[in-house]
Amino acid sequence: MKFTLQPEDLKAAAAWAARALPSRPHLPVLAGLVLDAGDGAVSVAAFDYSTSARAQVPAQVDAPGRVILPGRVFTEIVKTLPAGQPMTLALAGTRAVIVCGRAEFALQTLPEEDYPTLPAIPPEVGRVEAEQLHRAIAQTAIAAARDDTLPALTGLRIELGAEQISLAATDRYRMAVRTLPWQATGDSEHQLLAPARTLLDLTKDISGEATIAADDHMLAITAGGRTITVRLIEDKFPEWRRIIEGAGGPITAHLPAEDVLGAVNRVALVAERDTPVRLAFDCGRLTVSADSGDARGAETFDVKHDGEITIAFRSRFLADALTSAKASTVTLHMSEPGKPALITPAGDHSTYRHLIMPIRLA
Repeated sequence: MKFTLQPEDLKAAAAWAARALPSRPHLPVLAGLVLDAGDGAVSVAAFDYSTSARAQVPAQVDAPGRVILPGRVFTEIVKTLPAGQPMTLALAGTRAVIVCGRAEFALQTLPEEDYPTLPAIPPEVGRVEAEQLHRAIAQTAIAAARDDTLPALTGLRIELGAEQISLAATDRYRMAVRTLPWQATGDSEHQLLAPARTLLDLTKDISGEATIAADDHMLAITAGGRTITVRLIEDKFPEWRRIIEGAGGPITAHLPAEDVLGAVNRVALVAERDTPVRLAFDCGRLTVSADSGDARGAETFDVKHDGEITIAFRSRFLADALTSAKASTVTLHMSEPGKPALITPAGDHSTYRHLIMPIRLA
């Protein structure tokens, strides 16, 4: 095996694929990156039985072949290679020799026979712009649970319809929902539950048109020479449509998202861990405040609102909702201090919705 390429190309591919490397691999070989050279390209892949990431870069392949190298070390080596000079990797016995300019490294290869077969890609079901897909995933995955107590709540509900994709995530205290148009390539609709954090991380640097492939057990996304596969979560997701449609109410306020976000973050500095941030709407003004007993913070704004109410939220949840709406002005929909509120981009009440459960005030 021997190939030559630009280290800048390999650096990006290796760093991206390395995101799929398990932190605690079941087998030592799963800590390795698979390099497969042939047909004028080199692919870099990682796999941990539930997630795979594969990236392809152009290369001059003098001798095709396949090798598995320690993933973290190889990625760090490629990251530090001098720019503007070609890199050559050649297999010498059980070692891979990397040469770039004056730099030379030799890495012990990992046993190829111990590495599992990378998963096959399921049938294509549609296409969508990759950057729009990642943005939608980022807007919703923020509401997914971060612990594995209830696996379904760590997932992202993905519903692939005839004309649009619907994404939903919840951790029981908040819920984010996003829809975006796409081009379905089949007649059937699909309902999937995929790991939210994995999708968020691995779709971060994909671009161009993304091809989505799916079956009953796997979701695959391919764009710009990169392919992700994730094993689906076999669990039941909450009935998100009923929950999200029951949130909000007749009391509305139009908020400058950046200004209110700054105020929330500032007053939260004086709040203890579970101290809520209060939003008081009265006579065309909004007061954002927090009071922990030993310290208090408050800021006041002129805002347009319909109805008077004082409502309180966890500061982190409110900040996440304001940030993920991706709008300069958001609308806060409320009914009562103890009932779920809804944040939407101003003038757009269907494409993105973020539900937040308030904290009851004494």
